[in-house]
Amino acid sequence: MLYSYFIIALRNIKKGKLYATFNIMGLSLSLAAVLIIGLYVHTELSADRHLSKTGEIYRVSYRQVLPTEMRTAVSSFPMGPALKRDYPAIKDFVRINFPAQYFGDIMIRYENQARHESGIMFADDNFFEFFNYEFLYGDPLKALAEPNSIVLTKESAQFFFGDQNPVGKTLRVEESYSLMVTAVVKLPQQATHLRFNGIIPVRGMDNYLERLYGNFESFTSNNSHTYVLVEESFDPVSFEEKNILEFARKYYELDQ
Repeated sequence: MLYSYFIIALRNIKKGKLYATFNIMGLSLSLAAVLIIGLYVHTELSADRHLSKTGEIYRVSYRQVLPTEMRTAVSSFPMGPALKRDYPAIKDFVRINFPAQYFGDIMIRYENQARHESGIMFADDNFFEFFNYEFLYGDPLKALAEPNSIVLTKESAQFFFGDQNPVGKTLRVEESYSLMVTAVVKLPQQATHLRFNGIIPVRGMDNYLERLYGNFESFTSNNSHTYVLVEESFDPVSFEEKNILEFARKYYELDQ
């Protein structure tokens, strides 16, 4: 029976070659589109699932109502400390900043090796308590403890130092800062929104960030990504509904 259907299908294709060609092309494009969309959705849903505290970490977003409606993932630098100070449900915070997104690449140099980096990230020294990475060299608990330090990825370390252990070596940043390499990490193979080539502790170059952003500590300067570590029972929707106006009145001088 199946053989007969197959023969009939071949005869129909031969009789209407143009019609059959369009049908086959349409089916192929549809299957390809479904496959691509499925792969994209799978990648997006699996992003950052390798992180051990995924369910306990939220990123603070900012919504502007006036003069125009705007939503963004960045927030002000003092946002994290204020949330932790005022609300017991917020156990801790970490802030991340990518100045190259706004001000151009950062020059990194070691002896005669130099390149402009777009993936230099500034972060609080507890970054590796929030986000776990595989350490090839260095101590996760001390990697960002010193202000004049930098953590490199495996690829960046190999560019500057080859296969040798670079911990203890000194890099020049923007020809004005000397930063000691304290660790080397391996980026995960899984999808993640946190891609970088190097991490510098914020307090190591705060004057550099002030020069770029102006008043870096202002609540009205949205320059950082703020992540908060919350209690297990935390509900972001009810937390926002209950506290957003109180927080805005206190820190943004909102009158109504």
